[in-house]
Amino acid sequence: MVFVLVAPKRFKRLAELFNFKFVSAESGAELLSALRFALSFKPKTIFVAKGLIEEIEDEYKRFKFENPIPLIIEVDLPEDLTVILLRDKHDRVGY
Repeated sequence: MVFVLVAPKRFKRLAELFNFKFVSAESGAELLSALRFALSFKPKTIFVAKGLIEEIEDEYKRFKFENPIPLIIEVDLPEDLTVILLRDKHDRVGY
């Protein structure tokens, strides 16, 4: 099974921790092209950062309607999580 996380680059480590494919989108403007690219992995589920959706909500809803498979789930990725992931990265590398 393939899972994809579409989120800003700072969440790449999160995708690696869960063995997800990762597609970067820094803003809502990049979200639709990122989702189209994510479909190329033929995933079972795509997880999308909620913060990206707010900017282009109508286009996002249309995309979900046109692509009922795979399942697209909106997830809340708080900024606090970024700090934890960066701390984990530094601990592993030894900074």
